[in-house]
Parts: sequence; C-alpha cells; structure tokens
Amino acid sequence: MKKSFFWWDYSYFFEMNHEWLKYSSKNFEKKGHAVNNEKVARRMLIASEICKRIADDDIADNAEALDYLSEIIRKYSLTWWD
Repeated sequence: MKKSFFWWDYSYFFEMNHEWLKYSSKNFEKKGHAVNNEKVARRMLIASEICKRIADDDIADNAEALDYLSEIIRKYSLTWWD
C-alpha cells in the first residue's frame, strides 16, 4: 500500500485516511476474529467513502460530511481493533 500524497492541503489528510480505512475494512472483514466484524468493516468503509468524497471535493457541504465523519470516529473508532 505505497502511495504518495500531496501534503499542502486538507485533501492529503482525507486521501490518506480514505486509503487506510478502506484497507483496514477489507482486512477486518476477511481476517477479523470479532463477532461483529462485518458491522465494524461497514462503518470503516462508510468513513473511508466520506474521506474520499471530501478529498475529491465531491460533497457540496463539507461541514455536514465532516460532522458525520467525526461522529463515526468518536463513537466507533475505539472498537476498530481485533
């Protein structure tokens, strides 16, 4: 998973998180040992898609998307381990 990112604006942060969350979601779903890996993998994938849309400026209102992303991370990120 080697990829170079441009570092001079916010899109770097969201593109990097998109890649990490997508990669982690796949591995969590396939190799996870937790009872609810499918649900956790799905939440990670949703967060990944939000990050991608923000990085690509596909979301008209980034504030609303960032609020939803923040809520997902705040509520569930501490359960993203196996």
